[in-house]
Amino acid sequence: YATVTAGDGDAAMKALEKENPDLITLDIEMPGVSGPMFNRKLTKTGTDKAIPIIVITGHPGFKYAIPNAVAEFDKPFEPKDVLAKVQSILGK
Repeated sequence: YATVTAGDGDAAMKALEKENPDLITLDIEMPGVSGPMFNRKLTKTGTDKAIPIIVITGHPGFKYAIPNAVAEFDKPFEPKDVLAKVQSILGK
């Protein structure tokens, strides 16, 4: 898979404007724009309906803060589990 990373929520929003991702992995706690705030911005533009979101968080109680997420993983996580989920979502 080709990936794009962003160091904070603001950079993620800018990357989303330039890229056309098939899937987003989203942390709940990010510098700048938080995961839930990022998701609200996606929801306002309707982008959340077109791009599946996988939540990866170190705060297990907050993983449901993104109600439209297609999957959630708590840190620490097994990369092979995330990859398997990505493959099942994208069908690749």
